[in-house]
Amino acid sequence: MERQDLKQYLSEAHILLSNFSAIQEKIDNEKYRIMFYSRKRLFFFFGVLAGIILYNLNRLLLTAEGQKPMNILFFLIFGVIVVRFILCPILDDLKRKKMKKEASIRFAPLVEEMSQIAYRLAEDDILPEKYRTFHAVSHLLSYMNNKRTDSLKEGLNLYETELSTNVNQAQMKEIIGQNNTMIKQNFKRIRQQASMIRAINVTNVLIWFK
Repeated sequence: MERQDLKQYLSEAHILLSNFSAIQEKIDNEKYRIMFYSRKRLFFFFGVLAGIILYNLNRLLLTAEGQKPMNILFFLIFGVIVVRFILCPILDDLKRKKMKKEASIRFAPLVEEMSQIAYRLAEDDILPEKYRTFHAVSHLLSYMNNKRTDSLKEGLNLYETELSTNVNQAQMKEIIGQNNTMIKQNFKRIRQQASMIRAINVTNVLIWFK
């Protein structure tokens, strides 16, 4: 493939994958919103409110009969347990299922668009499947624009080299961080030992003067 044709292809792939990533982000955000949807605080408040209402009903009934009402704490605990820990999980689960169903309908056109993008990239069969990502294509296009490469093969090799370098740098940072931690621990141990030696010397001096 000629350099200009390759650049044109990468530019088009970059746009497609940018759209793909944006759609994927929208879907992921909605998925996490549904997964972590919870009304625990609201139902805790409702539980306390239910406990207060039950206590007042109990107080009115028993007072009318000349009996002493039960402790309000019992009704508060009962209300919170029933509403927060029994009703809340059931109702939240039903709500999440409803949200998931609505989201699947709402995002159906976007999922179809993602499928079309994936099919179009696969149909060209120019870029290996491993590199059909926004990150890879962005780097390949940057190499072409900066004249760091003239062919797809050179660009892929350069991309792999930079990936390996980044991985090695990350590993080196982790090793350096672990070594710094060990050095700090050794210094701390030395200071503790020095303090113990000073304490022993003082004790020995005191014993000698006795």
